[in-house]
Amino acid sequence: MRAYTQELRQQVLRAVDEGISRVEIIERFQVSRATIKRYLKQRRETGNVLPRPIPGRPPRKKAALQIGVQELLEAHPEASQRE
Repeated sequence: MRAYTQELRQQVLRAVDEGISRVEIIERFQVSRATIKRYLKQRRETGNVLPRPIPGRPPRKKAALQIGVQELLEAHPEASQRE
């Protein structure tokens, strides 16, 4: 699942700050009550609502595959979709 955009996060918090009810915020922005609570907690603790890094180890195969793809494209430039 992708993170909500920074703009949406700010709009949700702006609505909370303006005193709009949680129910209306949930309906307007299509976010859950837990999401609103999480944004408020994160803003209180860190001062921002930037998306947090995804935890866990980065995939090992990704770098090797990118190198392999780059080498293939250099050897066969006609294989690229760019025109």
